[in-house]
Amino acid sequence: MPNKDCPKCKGVGIVKDASGIHTCWDCLNEGDLDQHTKDLKESGIKI
Repeated sequence: MPNKDCPKCKGVGIVKDASGIHTCWDCLNEGDLDQHTKDLKESGIKI
C-alpha cells in the first residue's frame, strides 16, 4: 500500500508530471509498493 502521506503520489502510487505517468519511485524505494500482484487474472493462454 502506498504511503498516504507521500507528497508526490498522495497515496496512489502513481505520479503524473511533465515526463508522463509513472510509478512513485519514492514509495517504491521505501518498500511501500508491492510490485507483484496477488490477484492474477485468467489470461486464456493455453500451454
